[in-house]
Amino acid sequence: MGSARLNPTINVYRQGAGRVDAARATLQNVTAEPVGIGFPRQEWPHGDDKAVTRKLVYRNHSDTPLTLTLDLRAGAALTVSPDTIVVPAGGTAEAAVTADTSPGGPDGFLGGYVVASSADGVSVSTPVAVEKEVESYNLTIRHTDRAGEPTGYFEAAIVRLDAEVPPIVLFGGEEMTTLRLPKGRWMFDTSVLSEDGVTLLVHPELRLDADQTVNADARLGRPLDITAPSADAKLELGQVVYQWRGPDGTLKNRGWVGSRFDRMFTAQLGPDRDYEGLLTMVAAHWAGADTYRMAWFERGRVVTGFRRDTTREPLATIRTDYARHLPDANASAASRAWPRDGKIAAWLARDPIVTPSERNFPAPSSWPSASGGERLHVHPGRRRPGLTSSGPAHPPATTPRDFADPPEHLNTRQLITRGHRFPLPR
Repeated sequence: MGSARLNPTINVYRQGAGRVDAARATLQNVTAEPVGIGFPRQEWPHGDDKAVTRKLVYRNHSDTPLTLTLDLRAGAALTVSPDTIVVPAGGTAEAAVTADTSPGGPDGFLGGYVVASSADGVSVSTPVAVEKEVESYNLTIRHTDRAGEPTGYFEAAIVRLDAEVPPIVLFGGEEMTTLRLPKGRWMFDTSVLSEDGVTLLVHPELRLDADQTVNADARLGRPLDITAPSADAKLELGQVVYQWRGPDGTLKNRGWVGSRFDRMFTAQLGPDRDYEGLLTMVAAHWAGADTYRMAWFERGRVVTGFRRDTTREPLATIRTDYARHLPDANASAASRAWPRDGKIAAWLARDPIVTPSERNFPAPSSWPSASGGERLHVHPGRRRPGLTSSGPAHPPATTPRDFADPPEHLNTRQLITRGHRFPLPR
């Protein structure tokens, strides 16, 4: 490692010891121990930080003494002494590397290299690093199941809202977890497993500016109670998806998907208020003699429970014609709903179809508040390529007439034709 070549434009956290130089490694007779120095993290605040020193030993494997000049290429928090050492033939010499993270200078991940060089071209580099913690606080999370017992059966995520960093994911374990996190705005999401089902708990915006505790109590969850629109309809796919904008403006989402609502509970944690940019969708896809697809949207918050009694009467019917474009192929179709002024991610449940054929499925006649689209998938077999349509959308309606005269859609590139009609219920 000590003989590696450094790229001065890349920091120590990205390139490590540098690029291996095999020729230098076999020709020069000086090594350093340890090959890298990592100092312990210094927690914020830094008024009581003490300087920490580590020993760096150079070993001369040749039969002549060697003079090395030491240069520490890093910020002011890291120093090396002395500036010059003489390493005797076959012997060792020591230097001291010190990290001083007392107030002053930048916080964060600090580091660089101690480079020992000689007049005849010897060069040995040693990476050094220390974390001078930025302003940070403890976030403690306590999980309780629906029976009121502490539990380690959960899957949780903590997402930074004001900086683009990877989410922190916790796959259960202890009922109480403490994390040290930078000051800022965070979203907390957890799915708690209990004997009677799964509870999705979401704190949309936790402002971490002091040590805090979040009680992830599954008993706060309220049931999802959505009745089927007909007696023969079976739930194929139920889902709760919530969406927000990340620091760079891109849409991000998380949620739950399952095949039954009676074991699903949800709750919004924290203050009982709306949050700008937050959107939640509850959607259901039933199949029986007819296929039913419904979705409801809640702006500004995550739903705390959700109840709807659905019937067939208020639904319009969408008729779709499917052309046969590949012989002996299996085909399936799926669709989703979007809010009028945007889109939201969703899981799709495909219904198998026969081509050519015509299919009718009921959809909410209240789609003036939403738009939707259908996508056709064709699978000729394992060893042959399939086709997927581009998913033409049904535009949001502003009056009931918008359902009566839809456009025709033709996807010539993928040889899929289809027409859509929206007859209103009489």
